[in-house]
Amino acid sequence: MNILNVLIVDDEFLARKELANKLYDYDKNFILYQADSVDSAIDVLTKGKIDLIFLDIQLMGETGFDLLKRIKIKADVVFVTAYEEYAMRAFEVNAVDYLLKPVNSKRFNITMERILNKKKKNISKDLTYSDQLIEKNFNGLRLIKLKNILCISAEGDYTRICCIEENDMLLYRTMKCWENMLPQKYFRRIHRSTIINTEYIEKFHKTENSNHLVEITGIDKSFSVSRTYLSNL
Repeated sequence: MNILNVLIVDDEFLARKELANKLYDYDKNFILYQADSVDSAIDVLTKGKIDLIFLDIQLMGETGFDLLKRIKIKADVVFVTAYEEYAMRAFEVNAVDYLLKPVNSKRFNITMERILNKKKKNISKDLTYSDQLIEKNFNGLRLIKLKNILCISAEGDYTRICCIEENDMLLYRTMKCWENMLPQKYFRRIHRSTIINTEYIEKFHKTENSNHLVEITGIDKSFSVSRTYLSNL
């Protein structure tokens, strides 16, 4: 594995130390940088390439979101915080994960596996509609043809894949990850919790109370289209 440059941003020394220990317990192939404020984080980010950032929410009167506003970041961002209520906002700014303090070691290792596998495979934006994925979940390995995917729905830390004439599959992968991977000609996000395959749209209509709904072939329920993603259709 290539050596990665990792930045931990937290205003508490012990929190940074704990996360650094978890990182080195997982793997030693990292160059670690630390920052205790938005300004010190910007100083690190402007001096060299950072591949992964562990970012706290509350930072000496500022927030991790302020950092993302002040500087363009190309690194993967994982929020690490004691506050559950910022999770939705974190994923809206394209965070790859959201860890709650105190960070569970098993949960941390899952996050690292997902990030490193993504970097290793480098499949983002390269998939075509005729491609297949080999996915692993609790029941073992399964081959998924992209053209057979009807929709993908968020379920907490997981996503549920619904395919033609196959059982649903629950995977530990974010909606944003799917959105980046899948060919946009066919797959469109219509809600923060839903991606659909446009090839299987059976009906798209507006209700009396001005909500927009999509019906997908082979699925009994309708899917709500949020205003944020309405232009995708």
